[in-house]
Amino acid sequence: MTENPPVTSGAAPFQAARRRSLSPVEVRLELALCGVLIAGLPMLSRHFGLDVRLTTVVLGLAAGGLCLLWSVLSRRRRCVLWGAIPTLAAATLVFVGQAFESRHAAPALEAKGRMTVAVMAVLSVFCAGTVVNLTRRASDQVRSSFP
Repeated sequence: MTENPPVTSGAAPFQAARRRSLSPVEVRLELALCGVLIAGLPMLSRHFGLDVRLTTVVLGLAAGGLCLLWSVLSRRRRCVLWGAIPTLAAATLVFVGQAFESRHAAPALEAKGRMTVAVMAVLSVFCAGTVVNLTRRASDQVRSSFP
């Protein structure tokens, strides 16, 4: 006897499965981790003598503090995504700007210049990924609130 093959839609296998939304605990953890990294890495980079502007350090501390605040408020069941997304987007722009400035400031790119570019690039990518995750979570919440 031959069995009938399962009927599948025309969607590709990766599109057939619905992506899972972030849970509130995952959002809290991601915001807390992002806050610590955003606040700590620029400060640590400046401490080690890398070419990081003071404004980048101050804005990193402010954005990191806000991310930790969003994480705490999220624990209290507040809708924090609409505050966290612009905070992280602004931090991403600051870190990208610092990376480009460091890249163009040192034509020969000595070791400190390369390390500054690498740290700011990592922070930029991490912040951008967090913005994407939070935006997906916010769109899922909006989508689920309308039938």
